[in-house]
Amino acid sequence: MEQKWVENAEILYIGKAERSIDKRMEQHIYFWSGNDYDSAWGGRLIAQIKDFDKLEVWETECDNPKAKERELIDKFVKEYKKLPFANLRR
Repeated sequence: MEQKWVENAEILYIGKAERSIDKRMEQHIYFWSGNDYDSAWGGRLIAQIKDFDKLEVWETECDNPKAKERELIDKFVKEYKKLPFANLRR
């Protein structure tokens, strides 16, 4: 887990919610409560952070969630030379 940590980055994960942010957060909370959920992979790393329940969730609306996610991840990688902590792939 330590090798995934991005020093000085305030962003831990960049993801998309194609339906709603509320539904996506429900999926993560369901997983963090000890239940298995296949599409909560990034949440597996977030849940290992001490006091993860105090982290902030930010959102932005867009017409194309996949493209926006890609844009934001590419921008992050350009600055930090690695993926955000809880992103497992581009």
